[in-house]
Amino acid sequence: MEIYPHIQAKMFFGAFALGLGAGVLRLLLLVLRTALGAYLPAERMRAHYERPLPLLHRAPGYPKQRARKWWRIVVAFVGDVLFCLFCAAEVLLLLYEYNDGAWRLSVPVLFLIGLAVFRLATAHVGAWLNDWLAYALSALFLYVRTLVRLPLRGVWWVLRHALWTPVKKGCLHLIARHRRRVSEKLCRAQLALAARGLITKERMTSDVEKKDHPDAMDHQDPDRAAVLRGSGHRFWPFA
Repeated sequence: MEIYPHIQAKMFFGAFALGLGAGVLRLLLLVLRTALGAYLPAERMRAHYERPLPLLHRAPGYPKQRARKWWRIVVAFVGDVLFCLFCAAEVLLLLYEYNDGAWRLSVPVLFLIGLAVFRLATAHVGAWLNDWLAYALSALFLYVRTLVRLPLRGVWWVLRHALWTPVKKGCLHLIARHRRRVSEKLCRAQLALAARGLITKERMTSDVEKKDHPDAMDHQDPDRAAVLRGSGHRFWPFA
């Protein structure tokens, strides 16, 4: 098997560069954790999260509390698994590209060196980059969500003013018309009842027959014998 130094050099340099790229990916995954609510942003970023964005006049909003433990575990686990799979795929593709798939220990070593160099170089600014990138990602999500909702709001406005409002007005008009008819019918019935009187001829005849019956007794008769004397004392002659 022939060895070409320039191809080996490209492979070694590519492994180191892929390690640096993996460091960038790791930083973006940490940013994504913050954006998904798995970790709270730094307190110093609260003012930025609560500041309204241009054009939207809305703020992303600072999270009020940390996410639940199970959500943080799921986000961290998925992110770590994807990161490991991506790194393994990068190393294997690099070996197949420059070394016909044969294993070379120097490739993963240089890959890890590149990752370590990036992490050490960004150790002092890593937290600052994480906070600002997470804020930028939250703002971007808000803009994207607004753009997605804009056509839906337009469709809802058209449906509301072209369909829902006329149908609603028509239904209310029919209900009001039905109520008006019922009210007029009740008024006519009450006027007819008032014109006829509450005591009908049949009722008067029944009362007269009842009064002429020998066993009938007026319920007011005992009360007629009552008289008042003195200062409001009631006297009953049957006592």
